[in-house]
Amino acid sequence: MTPRARRPTAAIAAGFAVLAAALVLYLLTLDDGLRLAELQGGDLITHQYAQVQGRFSNAPGYPLYTMLGWAWFRAGGLLLGGLLTPMQILSLYSALWALPALALLYLLALQVSDGYWPVAAAVTAFYAVTYFFWYYAVSTEQYTSAVFQTLLLIWFAWRWDRTGDARLLGWMALVLGTCAANLVTTLVIVPPLAWFVLSRQPRSCRRPVPWLKLAIWAALPLLSYAYVYIRGAQHPEWRGQGEWSGTLAWFVDFISTRQGREEMTLAILPLDLSYLSLVVQELTWPVLVAGLTGLALLERRRAVLLLGTLALHLPLSYLTRTGNWYQVVMPAYPIVVLGTAALAGYCRRNLADRRGAVVGAVATVLLLLATAGRFAANLPLADLSARPDDDALCAGRIVLADLADLGRPEATVLVTYEEALSLQYLQTVLGEGTAARVLSDPDLEAEADLVSRHFAPLLPADSIWSTSDAAGRVLLERPRQEAPLAPPDAQLGPLSLALGSVAYRPAEAACGGGGLLVRVSWQAAERLDDGLVLSARALSGGQVVVAGGIPAQDDHPPLWGLSPPAAAGTTWTDTYFLPLPADVAFDSLGLVAYLANDPGRPLWETSLPLTIVP
Repeated sequence: MTPRARRPTAAIAAGFAVLAAALVLYLLTLDDGLRLAELQGGDLITHQYAQVQGRFSNAPGYPLYTMLGWAWFRAGGLLLGGLLTPMQILSLYSALWALPALALLYLLALQVSDGYWPVAAAVTAFYAVTYFFWYYAVSTEQYTSAVFQTLLLIWFAWRWDRTGDARLLGWMALVLGTCAANLVTTLVIVPPLAWFVLSRQPRSCRRPVPWLKLAIWAALPLLSYAYVYIRGAQHPEWRGQGEWSGTLAWFVDFISTRQGREEMTLAILPLDLSYLSLVVQELTWPVLVAGLTGLALLERRRAVLLLGTLALHLPLSYLTRTGNWYQVVMPAYPIVVLGTAALAGYCRRNLADRRGAVVGAVATVLLLLATAGRFAANLPLADLSARPDDDALCAGRIVLADLADLGRPEATVLVTYEEALSLQYLQTVLGEGTAARVLSDPDLEAEADLVSRHFAPLLPADSIWSTSDAAGRVLLERPRQEAPLAPPDAQLGPLSLALGSVAYRPAEAACGGGGLLVRVSWQAAERLDDGLVLSARALSGGQVVVAGGIPAQDDHPPLWGLSPPAAAGTTWTDTYFLPLPADVAFDSLGLVAYLANDPGRPLWETSLPLTIVP
C-alpha cells in the first residue's frame, strides 16, 4: 500500500484517538457535586433546573439548547442511569457539545496544515485541555455549544468556498439562527462571514430572492423563543423578582438580557487592556504568537474571515470587561489555536522536503509538550469530580436520613433557606425524599410536624419543640411525655444539671462526608441560666480534634434556645453534629458547659470514652 493510501487512514485514526482521549478525560472529571454558593444561584444551577424541569434558562432563555438538554436528561437517564448519577448526566450534556467542536477543530486543522495529521492532532489535544474549554465541557453550561457553532460556520464557509454548493449557504444561515437562539455574542462572526461570501459573489447582493430565502432559514430557529413565552406563562413563579404588567412585558424584558447589558460598560477611557492577560494565561505566549502569525499567512479571504472575527471579539471583550467577558469570547480561542496548525502547514509547504519534515516534527513535539503543560496546570482547576467542598446537599440528606429513621417520610418539615435549597434539589433533580413537604417560612410554623435544628433559633421565643427520643436526631418535633431519667450519681459542677444517656451514630451515610451525630439527654433540677451553652466535642489525647481547619465540635444552648428548661425535673434531649472525617482518629467525647458571654471559662467539663464500632 502506498503512503498516499495510508495517510487518510492514519488521519482518521488520529482524529478518533484524540476524541476518545478527550471523552475519557471529561468523563473522569465530570462535575458530580455542588457547592452551597452554586446551589444558591448562578448559570450552572439555572441550566440544571432548566434541563430537568423543561423551564427556560437564564436570559434570554437559550430555548434550543435547553429543549435539547431536557431531551438529553431523559435519554441519558435511560441509557446511562446505572453508570452515571443524574448530576453527571446533566454535566455530560456539555461534553456532548465539546466533542463535535473538537472534531471540527481537527478537520479544520487538517485543512490548514495540508493534511499533516500529527500537528492537527496535537493542536486539537492542546485546545481540549485549555482551562475554559475543559471546565465548561464538564459542567452544566452552554459555552461549548457556542464554540461548536462558530467552528461549524467556519467549516461550512470553507467547504462552500471550495465546492460552490449553494445549499451550504442555507446551512450557514440556519446555524446563524441557532446562534441567535443560544449565545447571541457568537453573532460577531456575521460581518466577516458576509464579506467572505460576497467577496466571491459580489453580484449576489443585488438579487433579493436568495437573501430572502437565507433570512427565512435564519429566522426559523428564532421560533423556539415561543417556548420561553409559553413556559413563562405557565409558571409565573419561574420569572423571578420584577414588576411586569403581564407575560408579554416580562418576555420582552427577559429576552433583552437586561443583566447582560448591565454588565457592559461604554466607558472607553482610561484604556485598560490588562484583563487580556487571561488570554495569555489560557493559551501561553508561544501558541498565541504562533497562532496569530499562522492566521496572517493563510489565503487572504480565509485570513480576513478568521482575523476579522478575532478583531470583533476584542471590542466585545472590552465592553464586557467588568463582567464575564472571558466566557463570551470562548469561540475566539480555537481560532487562535487553529493558526498554529496553519503556521506549521505554511513552513512545511515553503521549505525543502527534509527541512519541512523536520519543522513539522518539531512543531508536533512542541505542541505536545505545551499540551502536557496545560494538562498539568489545569487538572486541579478543571477537575470537578469529587470536590471536597461539594457540601450543598449534605444538609438536605441529613434531614431526609432522620425522616427515614423516624419512619415519617411524608412529614412536613420546617427548615432554613439553605436546607430548603438542598432538599429542593434532592427532590427535583435526584428524586430523593419526594414524599416530604418542605417549608422555610416561620409564619408556617403551625403547619410543620418537625423543625430542623438550624431553623430552631429563627422561631419565636414562645415556640415549644423538643428533640426526638431516638438516637441521633437532628430534627425537633412537637413535645410529648418523656420517661423520667434515673437519678444521677452526681451533679456536674456548680450547676443543678445532670447528665443522662449518651448515644451516637456515624453520619457518613446521611451527609456524604465524615461526621458524628451525638445524642445527649439532660435533666435540670432547677431553672438554668438563659446564657448557658452546652458543647459536645470529639477529643484525641484530651484535645479537640481539628480536621481541615474545622474543629469537631458543636456548641449551642439547650434545645437551641427554644424554651430553656424551667421546671425542676425537666428532661430534654439535644443532638450534636461533629464534622469528623472517617479517617481521623479520636478516643473520647468531651462535654462542656459555659456561659455565652464567657466561653473561655467552663462551668464544668467531662469526657466519656467513645469508639466507633463498624
